[in-house]
Amino acid sequence: MKNHIKKTCGIIALLISLISLGFLAVSIAFGFEETSSDYIGMSPSFAFWIYAMIFSLLSMVFYFIDALKSIVLAFNRIFAAFNIIFALLIFTGVPISIWLGGGVYTAIWFLYYMVIIITEVISIIKHIKIKKSPNLQ
Repeated sequence: MKNHIKKTCGIIALLISLISLGFLAVSIAFGFEETSSDYIGMSPSFAFWIYAMIFSLLSMVFYFIDALKSIVLAFNRIFAAFNIIFALLIFTGVPISIWLGGGVYTAIWFLYYMVIIITEVISIIKHIKIKKSPNLQ
């Protein structure tokens, strides 16, 4: 059972990331209109953007835990270069999410966030290949 839960944090992070990207898509769909009295001083696009940021920051906790596990895999010489690059990507993503996560830098943050998501998907695929092939263990 222990072999099946090594990437649980990565899978949870991906699910939270999908929710975050969904909120971002809804925020973009609403556009950037002015606030009206119906929304009590807040436009719906801004509210969904806030939800997108909250969920992206929440997913970074799970990505961080997965990056720590990737460091262990790198020391065990399992796809060492990839796991080190993945861990560095996550470790630099934490301060980037804090400093570039809001305001005019939102696009930069979400582009970096997409790179993290794509790298996590590749990491999960590599993990599945390791479990299926006894030669790679």
